[in-house]
Amino acid sequence: GTISFWKKVSSEQNYDYLRFSINGSVRNQWSGTSDVWSQASYDVQPGANVFTWEYSKDSMVSSGSDCAWIDDIIFPSTGGVTGAPVASVDNLQLGFGNVLIGQTGTLPLTINNTGDAVLIGSVSADPPFAVYQGDNAPNNLTYIVVPAQSYLTVNVCFNPLDILAYTGSLTVNTDDPVNPVLTVALSGTGMPVSNDDPVIPAVTELKGNYPNPFNPSTTIAYSVKEATPVWIGVYNLKGQCVRELVQENKAAGNHSVTFDGLDHNRQPLASGVYFYKMQAGKYSSTRKMILMK
Repeated sequence: GTISFWKKVSSEQNYDYLRFSINGSVRNQWSGTSDVWSQASYDVQPGANVFTWEYSKDSMVSSGSDCAWIDDIIFPSTGGVTGAPVASVDNLQLGFGNVLIGQTGTLPLTINNTGDAVLIGSVSADPPFAVYQGDNAPNNLTYIVVPAQSYLTVNVCFNPLDILAYTGSLTVNTDDPVNPVLTVALSGTGMPVSNDDPVIPAVTELKGNYPNPFNPSTTIAYSVKEATPVWIGVYNLKGQCVRELVQENKAAGNHSVTFDGLDHNRQPLASGVYFYKMQAGKYSSTRKMILMK
């Protein structure tokens, strides 16, 4: 099997490091001042395994912060039948047709595993297309696990922000040894809302941001079902508001705002995880986004 995870290390001294071990054997370690998320993957032998992440800090202190982050860990499957997964999709093209700007079109995509081992991988989509499972928020990347001789259905959505004909790709990366990469063509057209026949959203909602992860900018979409004051701000992991994006009355309808990755002082923010929060009357919602340089 395989274990994979996203990691980031930000340290002022190369003597500080994040070390990853399997069964006490060091597989790799990272140090330095690179403030960028990256993915690491390692093969795992069958049987019981112990995974260890250890952050070592020396006694020296200087300006800045010494930190390490681990996120989105995918552990090897257990209890499966020895063999290999076989991946396929039920459609190599998804056409969303015409979708009103600010609205979302959604289509299902089924990922099949006809092999005799668990299929592990990820599904990514080019913005403004996104993918999600169940009740999770749409994102440009989701991880998948499909049991042997089974299938998994994910939702692919299209959220146009301009009057354009969009094309893109959805990529399924798996541990299928024969066909590790499957590609699905995506298409859709953003259409304007007629002024004579406006579409009023049924709910007030913070819809999400595209792309995510982003660099250097991302667009946050939201809607209000009736005219109301709206506030949207961006927070860092310490809970500090680093940027205010919206603070004004908004008419009923679909709206969007672009976040350019700058703070209150118009200085570039560091790579990492940020949260954006919307308040509109009694409605409040917070979502996560990743700035990756």
